[in-house]
Amino acid sequence: SSAGEEQTPLLAVELARDSETKTSKGRAYLTLRDSHVVEEVRKVNGEALRGGCLRVYVSVADIAGVEKHLQAWETNFEWLLSLGGFHDGLRKIIGQVFLDPKVLGEQCAVEVLLRHSHLMEPSVRKLETNLMVDLMLDLDFKHCFAQVFTRLYRDLVKARAGHQDTNELGDFTCQIFTRQDVTLELVREHDLVRSLLGCLWDLLQPALREEASPVVFNHESDIFKDHEIIQCSMDLLYVLDHAQVAREIVRSQKLRGELWHG
Repeated sequence: SSAGEEQTPLLAVELARDSETKTSKGRAYLTLRDSHVVEEVRKVNGEALRGGCLRVYVSVADIAGVEKHLQAWETNFEWLLSLGGFHDGLRKIIGQVFLDPKVLGEQCAVEVLLRHSHLMEPSVRKLETNLMVDLMLDLDFKHCFAQVFTRLYRDLVKARAGHQDTNELGDFTCQIFTRQDVTLELVREHDLVRSLLGCLWDLLQPALREEASPVVFNHESDIFKDHEIIQCSMDLLYVLDHAQVAREIVRSQKLRGELWHG
């Protein structure tokens, strides 16, 4: 800036996270501690907050806009949950709309939400998860959702690597992979075994000792310390725990080879 240009003062702010309570829903807030700082914020138009190692540039209007946007998402998900609870027929219609690729163009709403759920604010993500689980009370929706979920499984798990606090996948997998009929269909027709083993290998590769022969894992790797493979390992156990699924893998040369080669 030029010498004569007036400088906007840097405002003292703190980033605080409320506890996970029903009211706060675990949101993060920019907290203004000093009364004179609050007054300065009220006077400023445009850039209100500056500085910090994260290079934060945000106005009061922006904060209010984000909050309004989050509330809109929450309201919509809560309304759909409530509407589906009135009648099974309404729940089925909601599920059909979420699975219809023509609604959003090329991808169905289920796929779009799954692909972006790890980026959602916690309260919105929880409501989205609750809605999907509720829609799975309709068995047709559960089968279709499971197919989309299996196709995206590898990407979903890897997107959450290192961020286990955002991992809601277990809510889905315990609904899908604990049903033998759904799991058997996924194994036979949608390459579920290949998806699980491929994902597990992707997660484990960084833990390999490059100089070791034969290949061994470094047991001190962060992959194991941070429990990065827990989700995928548990899902594989879910799948192999079904007697009919295990029988199908043993009988099928293709599935047997996938399991053997990992």
